[in-house]
Amino acid sequence: MVRRTSVVVAHRLSTVRNSDVIAVLDKGALVEKGSHASLMAKGLEGKVSWTVCLSTLDQYPFYSSVVLVSPQSGSLLVGERGIQISGGQKQQENILFGKEDATAEEVVEAAVAANAHGFISQLPQGYDTQVRSLVGDRMALLIQTLSAVAVSFTMGLVIAWRLALVMISMQPLIILSFYARRVLLMKMSAKGIKAQLESSKLAAEAVGNLRTVTAFSSQSRILRLFELAQLGPRREGIRHSWFAGVGLGSSQGLTCCSWAITLLYGGHLISQGMISSKAIFQTFLILVSTGRVIADVGAMTTDLTRGADTVASVFAVFDRKTPIEPDNADGQRPESIRGAIELRGVHFAYPTRSEAIVLRGLSLSIEARKSTALVGASGSGKSTIIALIERFYDPIRGAINIDGVDIRSYNLRSLRRLISLVGQEPTLFAGTVRENIVYGTDHDSVSDAEVEAAARAANAHEFICGLSDGYQTSCGERGVQLSGGQKQRIAIARAIVRNPKILLLDEATSALDSMSEKVVQEALERVMVRRTSVVVAHRLSTVRNSDVIAVLDKGALVEKGSHASLMAKGSEGKYYGLVNLQQAPHQSQL
Repeated sequence: MVRRTSVVVAHRLSTVRNSDVIAVLDKGALVEKGSHASLMAKGLEGKVSWTVCLSTLDQYPFYSSVVLVSPQSGSLLVGERGIQISGGQKQQENILFGKEDATAEEVVEAAVAANAHGFISQLPQGYDTQVRSLVGDRMALLIQTLSAVAVSFTMGLVIAWRLALVMISMQPLIILSFYARRVLLMKMSAKGIKAQLESSKLAAEAVGNLRTVTAFSSQSRILRLFELAQLGPRREGIRHSWFAGVGLGSSQGLTCCSWAITLLYGGHLISQGMISSKAIFQTFLILVSTGRVIADVGAMTTDLTRGADTVASVFAVFDRKTPIEPDNADGQRPESIRGAIELRGVHFAYPTRSEAIVLRGLSLSIEARKSTALVGASGSGKSTIIALIERFYDPIRGAINIDGVDIRSYNLRSLRRLISLVGQEPTLFAGTVRENIVYGTDHDSVSDAEVEAAARAANAHEFICGLSDGYQTSCGERGVQLSGGQKQRIAIARAIVRNPKILLLDEATSALDSMSEKVVQEALERVMVRRTSVVVAHRLSTVRNSDVIAVLDKGALVEKGSHASLMAKGSEGKYYGLVNLQQAPHQSQL
Protein backbone atom coordinates (compact mmCIF):
# COMPACT_ATOMS: atom_id res chain seq x y z
CA MET A 1 0.00 0.00 0.00
CA VAL A 2 3.06 2.29 0.02
CA ARG A 3 2.66 5.30 -2.33
CA ARG A 4 -0.75 4.10 -3.48
CA THR A 5 -4.26 5.29 -2.76
CA SER A 6 -5.56 2.44 -0.61
CA VAL A 7 -9.08 1.92 0.74
CA VAL A 8 -9.24 -0.84 3.35
CA VAL A 9 -12.41 -2.37 4.81
CA ALA A 10 -11.60 -4.13 8.08
CA HIS A 11 -13.43 -5.86 10.88
CA ARG A 12 -10.46 -6.34 13.21
CA LEU A 13 -9.36 -2.85 14.16
CA SER A 14 -5.84 -3.97 15.01
CA THR A 15 -5.17 -4.48 11.30
CA VAL A 16 -5.83 -0.82 10.38
CA ARG A 17 -4.34 1.06 13.31
CA ASN A 18 -1.36 2.12 11.15
CA SER A 19 -3.54 3.57 8.37
CA ASP A 20 -3.08 7.28 7.58
CA VAL A 21 -6.80 7.99 7.91
CA ILE A 22 -9.51 5.92 9.60
CA ALA A 23 -13.17 6.65 8.78
CA VAL A 24 -15.76 5.33 11.23
CA LEU A 25 -19.23 4.57 9.83
CA ASP A 26 -22.42 3.88 11.75
CA LYS A 27 -25.79 3.19 10.15
CA GLY A 28 -24.66 4.54 6.81
CA ALA A 29 -23.18 7.75 8.21
CA LEU A 30 -19.62 9.01 8.76
CA VAL A 31 -19.28 9.65 12.48
CA GLU A 32 -15.49 10.01 12.90
CA LYS A 33 -12.44 10.51 10.73
CA GLY A 34 -8.75 10.82 11.54
CA SER A 35 -5.67 8.88 12.53
CA HIS A 36 -5.71 6.14 15.15
CA ALA A 37 -4.15 8.39 17.78
CA SER A 38 -6.42 11.38 17.10
CA LEU A 39 -9.56 9.26 17.17
CA MET A 40 -8.56 7.58 20.42
CA ALA A 41 -7.96 11.00 21.95
CA LYS A 42 -11.17 12.44 20.49
CA GLY A 43 -13.49 9.92 22.04
CA LEU A 44 -17.01 9.83 20.71
CA GLU A 45 -17.21 13.44 19.49
CA GLY A 46 -17.67 14.10 15.78
CA LYS A 47 -20.01 15.43 13.15
CA VAL A 48 -22.42 13.26 11.20
CA SER A 49 -23.08 13.71 7.48
CA TRP A 50 -25.54 11.64 5.53
CA THR A 51 -25.15 10.59 1.91
CA VAL A 52 -27.97 9.14 -0.12
CA CYS A 53 -27.44 7.30 -3.45
CA LEU A 54 -30.43 7.29 -5.77
CA SER A 55 -30.75 5.00 -8.73
CA THR A 56 -33.13 5.41 -11.67
CA LEU A 57 -35.19 2.65 -13.21
CA ASP A 58 -35.49 1.87 -16.85
CA GLN A 59 -38.70 3.57 -18.00
CA TYR A 60 -38.89 1.90 -21.41
CA PRO A 61 -38.79 -1.92 -21.02
CA PHE A 62 -40.88 -2.57 -24.17
CA TYR A 63 -38.57 -0.47 -26.33
CA SER A 64 -35.59 -2.35 -24.90
CA SER A 65 -37.13 -5.71 -25.81
CA VAL A 66 -37.79 -4.52 -29.39
CA VAL A 67 -34.18 -3.40 -29.77
CA LEU A 68 -32.99 -6.73 -28.38
CA VAL A 69 -34.81 -8.84 -30.99
CA SER A 70 -34.35 -6.46 -33.95
CA PRO A 71 -31.38 -8.43 -35.46
CA GLN A 72 -33.72 -11.42 -35.85
CA SER A 73 -36.61 -9.45 -37.37
CA GLY A 74 -36.25 -11.14 -40.78
CA SER A 75 -36.38 -14.63 -39.30
CA LEU A 76 -39.34 -13.66 -37.15
CA LEU A 77 -41.33 -12.41 -40.17
CA VAL A 78 -40.62 -15.61 -42.14
CA GLY A 79 -41.63 -17.72 -39.15
CA GLU A 80 -44.80 -15.72 -38.67
CA ARG A 81 -45.79 -16.24 -42.32
CA GLY A 82 -45.14 -19.98 -42.05
CA ILE A 83 -47.28 -20.19 -38.93
CA GLN A 84 -50.15 -18.44 -40.70
CA ILE A 85 -49.98 -20.87 -43.64
CA SER A 86 -49.72 -23.88 -41.31
CA GLY A 87 -52.63 -22.64 -39.22
CA GLY A 88 -54.91 -22.47 -42.27
CA GLN A 89 -53.94 -25.89 -43.56
CA LYS A 90 -56.28 -27.80 -41.26
CA GLN A 91 -59.23 -25.60 -42.24
CA GLN A 92 -58.56 -26.29 -45.93
CA GLU A 93 -58.58 -30.03 -45.24
CA ASN A 94 -61.87 -29.68 -43.39
CA ILE A 95 -63.44 -27.97 -46.44
CA LEU A 96 -62.20 -30.69 -48.82
CA PHE A 97 -63.19 -33.67 -46.69
CA GLY A 98 -66.34 -32.11 -45.25
CA LYS A 99 -68.33 -33.20 -48.32
CA GLU A 100 -68.05 -36.89 -47.39
CA ASP A 101 -71.10 -38.60 -46.01
CA ALA A 102 -71.85 -38.93 -42.30
CA THR A 103 -70.41 -42.44 -42.06
CA ALA A 104 -67.02 -41.34 -43.37
CA GLU A 105 -67.04 -38.36 -40.97
CA GLU A 106 -67.61 -40.68 -38.01
CA VAL A 107 -64.73 -42.89 -39.13
CA VAL A 108 -62.44 -39.85 -39.33
CA GLU A 109 -63.42 -38.77 -35.81
CA ALA A 110 -62.80 -42.29 -34.53
CA ALA A 111 -59.37 -42.36 -36.17
CA VAL A 112 -58.44 -38.98 -34.68
CA ALA A 113 -59.60 -40.13 -31.24
CA ALA A 114 -57.66 -43.39 -31.55
CA ASN A 115 -54.46 -41.48 -32.33
CA ALA A 116 -54.99 -38.64 -29.86
CA HIS A 117 -52.09 -40.02 -27.83
CA GLY A 118 -49.75 -38.50 -30.44
CA PHE A 119 -50.71 -35.11 -29.05
CA ILE A 120 -51.30 -36.09 -25.45
CA SER A 121 -47.87 -37.69 -25.23
CA GLN A 122 -46.30 -34.29 -25.88
CA LEU A 123 -47.84 -32.74 -22.78
CA PRO A 124 -45.70 -34.34 -20.05
CA GLN A 125 -42.38 -33.55 -21.75
CA GLY A 126 -41.92 -30.66 -19.37
CA TYR A 127 -41.49 -33.10 -16.48
CA ASP A 128 -37.84 -33.90 -15.97
CA THR A 129 -38.27 -36.64 -13.41
CA GLN A 130 -37.06 -39.80 -15.03
CA VAL A 131 -38.97 -42.09 -12.72
CA ARG A 132 -42.23 -40.37 -13.57
CA SER A 133 -41.22 -40.54 -17.22
CA LEU A 134 -40.83 -44.32 -17.10
CA VAL A 135 -43.67 -45.49 -14.86
CA GLY A 136 -46.11 -42.84 -16.09
CA ASP A 137 -45.58 -41.04 -19.36
CA ARG A 138 -43.29 -43.25 -21.43
CA MET A 139 -44.82 -46.55 -20.38
CA ALA A 140 -48.35 -45.23 -20.93
CA LEU A 141 -47.36 -43.94 -24.36
CA LEU A 142 -45.83 -47.30 -25.29
CA ILE A 143 -48.97 -49.20 -24.28
CA GLN A 144 -51.25 -46.71 -26.04
CA THR A 145 -49.19 -46.91 -29.21
CA LEU A 146 -49.15 -50.70 -29.31
CA SER A 147 -52.92 -50.74 -28.76
CA ALA A 148 -53.54 -48.11 -31.44
CA VAL A 149 -51.32 -49.92 -33.97
CA ALA A 150 -53.05 -53.24 -33.33
CA VAL A 151 -56.50 -51.69 -33.67
CA SER A 152 -55.50 -49.73 -36.80
CA PHE A 153 -54.03 -52.75 -38.55
CA THR A 154 -57.04 -54.89 -37.65
CA MET A 155 -59.58 -52.32 -38.83
CA GLY A 156 -57.66 -51.69 -42.04
CA LEU A 157 -57.46 -55.39 -42.89
CA VAL A 158 -61.17 -55.85 -42.16
CA ILE A 159 -62.30 -52.90 -44.29
CA ALA A 160 -59.98 -53.34 -47.31
CA TRP A 161 -57.31 -55.96 -46.81
CA ARG A 162 -55.61 -55.47 -50.19
CA LEU A 163 -55.15 -51.74 -49.70
CA ALA A 164 -54.22 -52.25 -46.03
CA LEU A 165 -51.45 -54.70 -46.97
CA VAL A 166 -49.97 -52.17 -49.39
CA MET A 167 -49.98 -49.44 -46.73
CA ILE A 168 -48.59 -51.76 -44.05
CA SER A 169 -45.78 -52.87 -46.39
CA MET A 170 -44.69 -49.24 -46.79
CA GLN A 171 -44.73 -48.50 -43.06
CA PRO A 172 -41.12 -49.70 -42.40
CA LEU A 173 -39.75 -47.10 -44.83
CA ILE A 174 -41.75 -44.32 -43.17
CA ILE A 175 -40.79 -45.56 -39.71
CA LEU A 176 -37.10 -45.65 -40.66
CA SER A 177 -37.11 -42.11 -42.08
CA PHE A 178 -38.89 -40.56 -39.10
CA TYR A 179 -36.84 -42.57 -36.61
CA ALA A 180 -33.52 -41.61 -38.23
CA ARG A 181 -34.54 -37.95 -38.33
CA ARG A 182 -35.62 -37.85 -34.71
CA VAL A 183 -32.58 -39.72 -33.35
CA LEU A 184 -30.23 -37.56 -35.43
CA LEU A 185 -31.83 -34.37 -34.15
CA MET A 186 -31.64 -35.61 -30.56
CA LYS A 187 -27.91 -36.32 -30.91
CA MET A 188 -27.25 -32.98 -32.56
CA SER A 189 -29.27 -31.22 -29.88
CA ALA A 190 -27.11 -32.87 -27.22
CA LYS A 191 -23.98 -31.68 -29.07
CA GLY A 192 -25.40 -28.17 -29.22
CA ILE A 193 -26.10 -28.14 -25.50
CA LYS A 194 -22.59 -29.40 -24.79
CA ALA A 195 -21.15 -26.67 -27.01
CA GLN A 196 -23.17 -24.07 -25.09
CA LEU A 197 -21.81 -25.18 -21.71
CA GLU A 198 -18.53 -23.30 -22.04
CA SER A 199 -20.16 -19.99 -22.95
CA SER A 200 -22.83 -20.48 -20.28
CA LYS A 201 -20.17 -21.18 -17.68
CA LEU A 202 -18.29 -18.05 -18.72
CA ALA A 203 -21.44 -15.93 -18.51
CA ALA A 204 -22.36 -17.36 -15.09
CA GLU A 205 -18.88 -16.65 -13.72
CA ALA A 206 -18.95 -13.11 -15.10
CA VAL A 207 -22.32 -12.39 -13.50
CA GLY A 208 -21.36 -14.07 -10.23
CA ASN A 209 -18.15 -12.03 -10.04
CA LEU A 210 -19.67 -8.84 -11.37
CA ARG A 211 -17.92 -6.63 -8.85
CA THR A 212 -14.50 -7.99 -9.74
CA VAL A 213 -15.17 -7.68 -13.48
CA THR A 214 -16.38 -4.11 -13.07
CA ALA A 215 -13.54 -3.14 -10.73
CA PHE A 216 -10.92 -4.22 -13.30
CA SER A 217 -12.91 -2.85 -16.30
CA SER A 218 -12.89 -6.28 -17.93
CA GLN A 219 -16.29 -6.06 -19.59
CA SER A 220 -14.84 -5.86 -23.12
CA ARG A 221 -12.56 -8.82 -22.50
CA ILE A 222 -15.44 -10.90 -21.13
CA LEU A 223 -17.54 -10.05 -24.20
CA ARG A 224 -14.72 -11.09 -26.54
CA LEU A 225 -14.29 -14.38 -24.72
CA PHE A 226 -18.04 -14.94 -24.84
CA GLU A 227 -18.12 -14.28 -28.60
CA LEU A 228 -15.28 -16.77 -29.13
CA ALA A 229 -17.08 -19.34 -26.98
CA GLN A 230 -20.20 -18.87 -29.12
CA LEU A 231 -18.45 -19.84 -32.37
CA GLY A 232 -18.82 -23.55 -31.67
CA PRO A 233 -22.53 -23.38 -30.75
CA ARG A 234 -23.16 -21.23 -33.84
CA ARG A 235 -21.60 -23.83 -36.13
CA GLU A 236 -23.55 -26.60 -34.41
CA GLY A 237 -26.74 -24.59 -34.81
CA ILE A 238 -26.19 -24.19 -38.56
CA ARG A 239 -25.49 -27.91 -38.98
CA HIS A 240 -28.52 -28.69 -36.85
CA SER A 241 -30.71 -26.52 -39.10
CA TRP A 242 -29.46 -28.18 -42.29
CA PHE A 243 -29.95 -31.70 -41.00
CA ALA A 244 -33.34 -30.81 -39.57
CA GLY A 245 -34.49 -29.37 -42.88
CA VAL A 246 -33.18 -32.24 -44.99
CA GLY A 247 -34.48 -34.84 -42.56
CA LEU A 248 -37.92 -33.28 -42.36
CA GLY A 249 -38.12 -32.90 -46.13
CA SER A 250 -37.07 -36.51 -46.70
CA SER A 251 -39.51 -37.93 -44.18
CA GLN A 252 -42.38 -35.79 -45.43
CA GLY A 253 -41.50 -36.64 -49.03
CA LEU A 254 -41.53 -40.37 -48.33
CA THR A 255 -44.82 -39.98 -46.52
CA CYS A 256 -46.42 -38.13 -49.44
CA CYS A 257 -45.06 -40.71 -51.90
CA SER A 258 -46.61 -43.51 -49.84
CA TRP A 259 -49.90 -41.65 -49.83
CA ALA A 260 -49.77 -41.22 -53.59
CA ILE A 261 -49.02 -44.92 -54.13
CA THR A 262 -51.84 -45.85 -51.76
CA LEU A 263 -54.39 -43.63 -53.49
CA LEU A 264 -53.20 -44.78 -56.93
CA TYR A 265 -53.59 -48.41 -55.98
CA GLY A 266 -56.92 -47.62 -54.35
CA GLY A 267 -58.13 -46.04 -57.59
CA HIS A 268 -57.09 -49.18 -59.44
CA LEU A 269 -59.10 -51.31 -57.00
CA ILE A 270 -62.14 -49.06 -57.50
CA SER A 271 -61.85 -49.37 -61.25
CA GLN A 272 -61.85 -53.14 -60.86
CA GLY A 273 -64.91 -52.93 -58.60
CA MET A 274 -63.11 -54.57 -55.68
CA ILE A 275 -63.71 -51.80 -53.09
CA SER A 276 -65.71 -48.61 -52.73
CA SER A 277 -64.41 -45.06 -52.45
CA LYS A 278 -65.62 -44.94 -48.87
CA ALA A 279 -63.45 -47.95 -47.99
CA ILE A 280 -60.39 -46.22 -49.48
CA PHE A 281 -60.75 -43.16 -47.26
CA GLN A 282 -61.58 -45.26 -44.21
CA THR A 283 -58.50 -47.42 -44.59
CA PHE A 284 -56.29 -44.48 -45.54
CA LEU A 285 -57.26 -42.31 -42.56
CA ILE A 286 -56.90 -45.20 -40.13
CA LEU A 287 -53.38 -46.23 -41.23
CA VAL A 288 -51.96 -42.92 -42.43
CA SER A 289 -50.20 -41.90 -39.19
CA THR A 290 -49.31 -45.32 -37.82
CA GLY A 291 -45.72 -45.30 -39.08
CA ARG A 292 -44.94 -41.92 -37.57
CA VAL A 293 -46.39 -42.91 -34.22
CA ILE A 294 -44.25 -46.07 -34.15
CA ALA A 295 -41.15 -44.03 -35.04
CA ASP A 296 -41.83 -41.57 -32.22
CA VAL A 297 -42.12 -44.39 -29.71
CA GLY A 298 -39.01 -46.10 -31.06
CA ALA A 299 -37.00 -42.93 -30.51
CA MET A 300 -37.90 -43.11 -26.81
CA THR A 301 -36.01 -46.33 -26.17
CA THR A 302 -33.18 -44.31 -24.63
CA ASP A 303 -35.62 -42.63 -22.23
CA LEU A 304 -37.07 -46.01 -21.28
CA THR A 305 -33.61 -47.45 -20.58
CA ARG A 306 -32.55 -44.39 -18.59
CA GLY A 307 -35.81 -44.41 -16.67
CA ALA A 308 -35.44 -48.10 -15.85
CA ASP A 309 -31.94 -47.49 -14.50
CA THR A 310 -33.24 -44.59 -12.41
CA VAL A 311 -36.06 -46.68 -10.98
CA ALA A 312 -33.57 -49.40 -10.09
CA SER A 313 -31.38 -46.90 -8.25
CA VAL A 314 -34.39 -45.44 -6.41
CA PHE A 315 -35.52 -48.85 -5.21
CA ALA A 316 -31.93 -49.62 -4.22
CA VAL A 317 -32.18 -46.65 -1.83
CA PHE A 318 -35.57 -47.82 -0.55
CA ASP A 319 -34.30 -51.34 0.04
CA ARG A 320 -31.04 -50.29 1.66
CA LYS A 321 -30.87 -51.16 5.34
CA THR A 322 -29.25 -48.56 7.56
CA PRO A 323 -26.79 -50.00 10.09
CA ILE A 324 -28.02 -47.42 12.62
CA GLU A 325 -31.67 -48.06 13.40
CA PRO A 326 -33.21 -44.96 15.06
CA ASP A 327 -36.33 -46.81 16.24
CA ASN A 328 -34.79 -49.89 17.81
CA ALA A 329 -37.70 -51.38 19.75
CA ASP A 330 -35.35 -53.40 21.97
CA GLY A 331 -33.17 -50.42 22.88
CA GLN A 332 -33.11 -48.85 26.32
CA ARG A 333 -35.27 -45.75 26.72
CA PRO A 334 -33.78 -43.78 29.62
CA GLU A 335 -35.80 -40.97 31.14
CA SER A 336 -32.60 -39.35 32.40
CA ILE A 337 -28.85 -39.96 32.41
CA ARG A 338 -25.87 -38.68 34.39
CA GLY A 339 -23.89 -37.99 31.22
CA ALA A 340 -20.61 -39.83 31.82
CA ILE A 341 -19.07 -40.60 28.41
CA GLU A 342 -16.24 -43.02 27.71
CA LEU A 343 -14.53 -43.83 24.41
CA ARG A 344 -12.62 -47.12 24.46
CA GLY A 345 -10.11 -47.90 21.72
CA VAL A 346 -12.16 -46.17 19.04
CA HIS A 347 -11.03 -46.51 15.43
CA PHE A 348 -13.02 -44.59 12.83
CA ALA A 349 -12.97 -43.56 9.17
CA TYR A 350 -15.75 -41.82 7.27
CA PRO A 351 -17.64 -44.11 4.86
CA THR A 352 -16.83 -41.92 1.86
CA ARG A 353 -13.11 -41.98 2.70
CA SER A 354 -12.54 -45.36 4.24
CA GLU A 355 -8.81 -45.24 3.51
CA ALA A 356 -8.29 -42.11 5.67
CA ILE A 357 -8.33 -43.18 9.33
CA VAL A 358 -9.50 -40.28 11.52
CA LEU A 359 -9.38 -41.85 15.00
CA ARG A 360 -6.68 -44.38 15.85
CA GLY A 361 -7.50 -46.32 18.99
CA LEU A 362 -8.71 -43.25 20.89
CA SER A 363 -9.57 -43.75 24.56
CA LEU A 364 -11.07 -40.80 26.41
CA SER A 365 -13.17 -40.42 29.57
CA ILE A 366 -15.54 -37.44 29.90
CA GLU A 367 -16.78 -36.89 33.42
CA ALA A 368 -20.45 -36.27 34.10
CA ARG A 369 -21.60 -32.69 34.81
CA LYS A 370 -18.21 -31.24 33.88
CA SER A 371 -16.98 -29.38 30.84
CA THR A 372 -14.42 -31.07 28.61
CA ALA A 373 -12.74 -29.18 25.79
CA LEU A 374 -11.34 -30.90 22.71
CA VAL A 375 -8.48 -28.99 21.09
CA GLY A 376 -5.90 -29.74 18.45
CA ALA A 377 -4.93 -29.06 14.88
CA SER A 378 -7.46 -29.30 12.04
CA GLY A 379 -8.14 -32.92 11.11
CA SER A 380 -7.22 -34.31 14.51
CA GLY A 381 -10.72 -35.77 15.04
CA LYS A 382 -12.42 -33.24 17.33
CA SER A 383 -15.67 -32.87 15.38
CA THR A 384 -15.63 -36.60 14.67
CA ILE A 385 -15.97 -37.31 18.40
CA ILE A 386 -19.06 -35.06 18.49
CA ALA A 387 -20.55 -36.99 15.55
CA LEU A 388 -19.87 -40.33 17.25
CA ILE A 389 -21.48 -39.21 20.52
CA GLU A 390 -24.58 -38.14 18.56
CA ARG A 391 -24.26 -41.51 16.81
CA PHE A 392 -24.32 -40.09 13.33
CA TYR A 393 -21.81 -42.88 12.71
CA ASP A 394 -20.65 -46.03 14.47
CA PRO A 395 -16.94 -46.67 15.08
CA ILE A 396 -15.12 -49.31 13.05
CA ARG A 397 -13.65 -50.79 16.21
CA GLY A 398 -13.99 -49.95 19.86
CA ALA A 399 -16.98 -48.78 21.87
CA ILE A 400 -18.60 -45.60 23.13
CA ASN A 401 -20.35 -45.85 26.50
CA ILE A 402 -22.73 -43.44 28.19
CA ASP A 403 -23.21 -44.12 31.89
CA GLY A 404 -21.42 -47.43 31.38
CA VAL A 405 -23.83 -48.64 28.68
CA ASP A 406 -22.81 -49.10 25.06
CA ILE A 407 -24.39 -46.34 23.01
CA ARG A 408 -25.66 -48.95 20.55
CA SER A 409 -27.83 -50.45 23.30
CA TYR A 410 -29.93 -47.30 23.62
CA ASN A 411 -32.99 -46.43 21.58
CA LEU A 412 -31.44 -43.71 19.45
CA ARG A 413 -34.37 -41.29 19.45
CA SER A 414 -34.74 -41.55 23.22
CA LEU A 415 -31.03 -40.93 23.72
CA ARG A 416 -30.92 -37.93 21.40
CA ARG A 417 -33.72 -36.27 23.37
CA LEU A 418 -31.20 -35.98 26.21
CA ILE A 419 -28.45 -34.50 24.01
CA SER A 420 -28.27 -31.04 22.43
CA LEU A 421 -25.88 -29.92 19.72
CA VAL A 422 -24.81 -26.39 18.80
CA GLY A 423 -22.72 -26.30 15.64
CA GLN A 424 -20.48 -23.75 14.01
CA GLU A 425 -23.13 -22.74 11.48
CA PRO A 426 -26.49 -22.41 13.26
CA THR A 427 -29.40 -23.86 11.31
CA LEU A 428 -32.63 -21.88 11.51
CA PHE A 429 -35.84 -22.57 9.65
CA ALA A 430 -38.30 -20.30 7.88
CA GLY A 431 -40.49 -19.83 10.93
CA THR A 432 -40.80 -17.50 13.88
CA VAL A 433 -38.18 -17.06 16.58
CA ARG A 434 -40.31 -19.04 19.02
CA GLU A 435 -40.80 -21.90 16.56
CA ASN A 436 -37.06 -22.14 16.05
CA ILE A 437 -36.39 -22.19 19.80
CA VAL A 438 -38.90 -24.97 20.50
CA TYR A 439 -37.84 -26.97 17.43
CA GLY A 440 -37.15 -30.59 18.38
CA THR A 441 -39.52 -30.54 21.35
CA ASP A 442 -43.22 -31.09 21.84
CA HIS A 443 -44.35 -27.56 20.95
CA ASP A 444 -47.50 -27.74 23.03
CA SER A 445 -45.63 -28.80 26.16
CA VAL A 446 -43.23 -25.82 26.14
CA SER A 447 -44.64 -22.74 27.82
CA ASP A 448 -43.80 -19.15 26.95
CA ALA A 449 -42.06 -18.81 30.31
CA GLU A 450 -39.73 -21.71 29.48
CA VAL A 451 -38.97 -20.22 26.07
CA GLU A 452 -38.19 -16.84 27.64
CA ALA A 453 -36.01 -18.45 30.33
CA ALA A 454 -34.01 -20.29 27.65
CA ALA A 455 -33.62 -17.07 25.67
CA ARG A 456 -32.42 -15.19 28.77
CA ALA A 457 -29.88 -17.92 29.49
CA ALA A 458 -28.63 -17.62 25.91
CA ASN A 459 -28.36 -13.80 26.09
CA ALA A 460 -31.01 -13.60 23.39
CA HIS A 461 -34.06 -12.19 25.20
CA GLU A 462 -33.11 -8.52 24.86
CA PHE A 463 -32.50 -8.53 21.12
CA ILE A 464 -35.60 -10.69 20.54
CA CYS A 465 -37.76 -8.16 22.37
CA GLY A 466 -36.25 -5.46 20.16
CA LEU A 467 -37.50 -7.19 17.01
CA SER A 468 -40.65 -5.98 15.28
CA ASP A 469 -42.87 -8.83 16.51
CA GLY A 470 -40.77 -10.15 19.36
CA TYR A 471 -40.83 -13.93 19.60
CA GLN A 472 -43.28 -14.06 16.67
CA THR A 473 -40.84 -12.38 14.30
CA SER A 474 -40.12 -14.40 11.18
CA CYS A 475 -36.49 -15.49 10.86
CA GLY A 476 -36.66 -15.78 7.07
CA GLU A 477 -35.28 -18.59 4.95
CA ARG A 478 -32.35 -20.10 6.87
CA GLY A 479 -32.51 -17.17 9.28
CA VAL A 480 -31.45 -14.52 6.77
CA GLN A 481 -33.25 -11.81 8.76
CA LEU A 482 -30.83 -12.22 11.68
CA SER A 483 -27.11 -11.67 12.14
CA GLY A 484 -24.67 -14.49 12.80
CA GLY A 485 -24.49 -13.77 16.52
CA GLN A 486 -28.27 -13.58 16.84
CA LYS A 487 -28.74 -16.89 15.02
CA GLN A 488 -26.16 -18.55 17.23
CA ARG A 489 -27.86 -17.34 20.40
CA ILE A 490 -31.21 -18.66 19.16
CA ALA A 491 -29.51 -21.99 18.46
CA ILE A 492 -28.18 -21.99 22.03
CA ALA A 493 -31.66 -21.21 23.38
CA ARG A 494 -33.01 -24.10 21.31
CA ALA A 495 -30.45 -26.38 22.94
CA ILE A 496 -31.24 -25.11 26.45
CA VAL A 497 -35.03 -25.38 26.26
CA ARG A 498 -34.71 -29.16 25.93
CA ASN A 499 -32.86 -29.25 29.28
CA PRO A 500 -30.22 -31.65 27.92
CA LYS A 501 -28.01 -33.79 30.11
CA ILE A 502 -25.22 -33.67 27.51
CA LEU A 503 -24.38 -30.45 25.65
CA LEU A 504 -22.19 -30.67 22.54
CA LEU A 505 -20.61 -27.46 21.24
CA ASP A 506 -18.80 -27.79 17.91
CA GLU A 507 -16.82 -24.54 17.44
CA ALA A 508 -19.91 -22.55 18.33
CA THR A 509 -18.11 -19.18 18.34
CA SER A 510 -15.46 -19.57 15.62
CA ALA A 511 -17.51 -17.86 12.89
CA LEU A 512 -18.46 -14.81 14.98
CA ASP A 513 -16.92 -11.38 15.31
CA SER A 514 -15.30 -10.33 18.57
CA MET A 515 -18.36 -8.58 20.02
CA SER A 516 -20.76 -11.40 19.16
CA GLU A 517 -18.25 -13.99 20.34
CA LYS A 518 -18.06 -12.35 23.75
CA VAL A 519 -21.85 -12.35 24.17
CA VAL A 520 -22.23 -15.94 22.95
CA GLN A 521 -19.31 -17.13 25.09
CA GLU A 522 -20.94 -15.66 28.19
CA ALA A 523 -24.15 -17.51 27.33
CA LEU A 524 -22.29 -20.78 26.81
CA GLU A 525 -20.45 -20.55 30.11
CA ARG A 526 -23.78 -19.97 31.83
CA VAL A 527 -25.57 -22.95 30.25
CA MET A 528 -22.66 -25.41 30.72
CA VAL A 529 -23.00 -25.30 34.49
CA ARG A 530 -23.93 -28.71 35.98
CA ARG A 531 -24.14 -30.33 32.55
CA THR A 532 -21.83 -32.72 30.76
CA SER A 533 -20.40 -30.39 28.15
CA VAL A 534 -18.11 -31.36 25.28
CA VAL A 535 -16.62 -28.30 23.62
CA VAL A 536 -14.70 -28.31 20.34
CA ALA A 537 -12.74 -25.08 20.03
CA HIS A 538 -10.15 -23.59 17.74
CA ARG A 539 -9.60 -20.42 19.77
CA LEU A 540 -8.00 -21.71 22.94
CA SER A 541 -8.86 -18.60 24.92
CA THR A 542 -12.53 -19.67 24.88
CA VAL A 543 -11.88 -22.99 26.68
CA ARG A 544 -9.26 -22.07 29.27
CA ASN A 545 -11.94 -22.19 32.01
CA SER A 546 -13.04 -25.74 31.10
CA ASP A 547 -12.70 -28.39 33.80
CA VAL A 548 -10.71 -30.68 31.51
CA ILE A 549 -8.87 -29.98 28.25
CA ALA A 550 -8.08 -32.93 25.97
CA VAL A 551 -5.43 -32.34 23.30
CA LEU A 552 -5.75 -34.47 20.16
CA ASP A 553 -3.20 -35.04 17.44
CA LYS A 554 -3.76 -37.23 14.36
CA GLY A 555 -6.67 -39.05 15.94
CA ALA A 556 -4.96 -39.85 19.24
CA LEU A 557 -5.08 -38.34 22.74
CA VAL A 558 -1.71 -36.76 23.58
CA GLU A 559 -2.50 -34.61 26.64
CA LYS A 560 -5.27 -34.15 29.16
CA GLY A 561 -5.72 -31.86 32.14
CA SER A 562 -6.73 -28.38 33.22
CA HIS A 563 -5.40 -25.24 31.57
CA ALA A 564 -3.01 -24.57 34.46
CA SER A 565 -1.64 -28.13 34.58
CA LEU A 566 -1.09 -28.27 30.83
CA MET A 567 0.63 -24.87 30.74
CA ALA A 568 2.88 -25.99 33.62
CA LYS A 569 4.48 -28.56 31.29
CA GLY A 570 6.20 -25.73 29.48
CA SER A 571 7.63 -26.06 25.99
CA GLU A 572 7.49 -29.84 26.18
CA GLY A 573 3.70 -29.83 26.20
CA LYS A 574 1.58 -29.88 23.04
CA TYR A 575 -1.05 -27.58 24.52
CA TYR A 576 1.61 -25.07 25.59
CA GLY A 577 2.84 -24.89 22.00
CA LEU A 578 -0.67 -24.34 20.63
CA VAL A 579 -1.34 -21.51 23.10
CA ASN A 580 1.92 -19.75 22.27
CA LEU A 581 1.26 -20.18 18.55
CA GLN A 582 -2.07 -18.36 18.86
CA GLN A 583 -0.72 -15.66 21.17
CA ALA A 584 2.23 -14.82 18.90
CA PRO A 585 0.24 -12.79 16.33
CA HIS A 586 -1.45 -10.74 19.06
CA GLN A 587 1.88 -10.02 20.74
CA SER A 588 3.42 -8.91 17.44
CA GLN A 589 0.59 -6.42 16.95
CA LEU A 590 1.19 -4.95 20.36
